[in-house]
Amino acid sequence: MYTNHIVVIGAGASGLMAAISAAGRLRETNSSTDVILLEHKERAGRKILQTGNGRCNLTNTYINPKCYQNDNTDFVMNILREFTPDNTIEFFNEIGVLTRIRSMSSKDGNSAAGYVYPHSDQASTVADSLIREAQRLGVVIIYEADVAGISAAGASGAAGLWEVSYNLNDELRSITASKVIIAAGSKASPKSGSDGSGYRLAKLLGHRIIRPLPALVQLESSCRLCKNIAGVRQDAAIRLESDSRVIAKARGEIQFTDYGCSGIPVFQVSRHAVRALSEGREVTACIDLLPDMTTEQISGFIRASAAHNSQSTLLDVIAGMLNMKLAKALLDSLGIKYRFAACNCNERDINVISHQIKAFRMQLTGYKSFENAQICIGGVSLEDVNGLTLESKLAHGIYFCGEILDVDGICGGYNLQWAWSSGHLAGIMAAQDQLRTERRNH
Repeated sequence: MYTNHIVVIGAGASGLMAAISAAGRLRETNSSTDVILLEHKERAGRKILQTGNGRCNLTNTYINPKCYQNDNTDFVMNILREFTPDNTIEFFNEIGVLTRIRSMSSKDGNSAAGYVYPHSDQASTVADSLIREAQRLGVVIIYEADVAGISAAGASGAAGLWEVSYNLNDELRSITASKVIIAAGSKASPKSGSDGSGYRLAKLLGHRIIRPLPALVQLESSCRLCKNIAGVRQDAAIRLESDSRVIAKARGEIQFTDYGCSGIPVFQVSRHAVRALSEGREVTACIDLLPDMTTEQISGFIRASAAHNSQSTLLDVIAGMLNMKLAKALLDSLGIKYRFAACNCNERDINVISHQIKAFRMQLTGYKSFENAQICIGGVSLEDVNGLTLESKLAHGIYFCGEILDVDGICGGYNLQWAWSSGHLAGIMAAQDQLRTERRNH
């Protein structure tokens, strides 16, 4: 049985970073305290392997408060300033991961400016390097360990120690820990290990849990034309409308599916759709299929195309601007026949078509489940956590980091940056607190 250690629960991105940071700080002072990392899957960093389509977009050189969408962005930004994207790049370079920056232009104010990837373009490079670094620093990783509970050690808990019980090989075991870092993830992508079990542990310690909901997830629609346009990819701008107001917008390549829509811009706005739909509100996705053109420019193009060839049908003209499937669906939505001669199209019809191209509407009816989501809205309430240390305000010696907290970022490496920053801070603070305890005891 282990006694008096720093225990980290969850060997995902934030848990690995927390364990490495704590172990590194303890090693600097020749402390006798060890770091124990409990992971309930058979390997560490499984969710890292899925990020960036298997390439691992590990951070972004452009960050501002709009990149995080929870209710307390000051909390997030203060922690990110303590361990920045530059610190992240430097850290990974030091542990043997060569990185590269893929620059992107910003069109909507939310787009990333510089995606950072491992030069290998393999997420396994990142996960494996973190595991090796943890092992180099002497972190003990116990796999397939299901944490059953956390409770104050001893009858009164006066010693300030925590008993962490876990099941391993059908045997209940325990660790007496001076500090515990809960990095158990959210409910998103449960196959990777993020099954929401950390919420139960947090609740046992008295923490409030903001209702977890899927985020960075595909959206479902009742639009009858979905099956007709499934498979189409279109550079477009999407805005969400609810209660007669715009609640979110983004731009990029939208993927139309038989159930609704997907793609990065859809993921960017999904948390707002999910929240509104979960509250019983109606939500409409209004999609601008040609965001670089005005309604007047589109109308002019239709007129010019129709005048150029009197044999052209209206479908021929619209398909000159949009994917054929999308052109057919758009005319279907207006009740206009495909073979209608373009040269016979009047001004009213041209204007109606142009406005439909600029505002193709899809009524949203739902969203995909946690299995499809990359992250979650909600989690452990930030009000119960110290924003300077990530220590619980309710239980001394308990720290939180990563997705288990009520923090969610947009696509582009922002959620992994939160994992690195929060994991680093939790690990450093837990180690420093442990070192103070050691000095007092000696």
